[in-house]
Amino acid sequence: MGTIGYDIEQDEVYLQGKQAAQIRFALTCLAKGFSIEMTAELTGLSEEQVQKLKDEMENQA
Repeated sequence: MGTIGYDIEQDEVYLQGKQAAQIRFALTCLAKGFSIEMTAELTGLSEEQVQKLKDEMENQA
């Protein structure tokens, strides 16, 4: 019997969950006072994405 290959990195639901987790973690980092650069490094998000999240947080405050 052959092995069935499945690349989870191509699974849309997996990718959506991964991104949601990255965003939640980034929001936590920003709330704790981490810099945009450090938050991007820790989460894997781009600095631009983190800046956008920070701007959204500040607009909601």
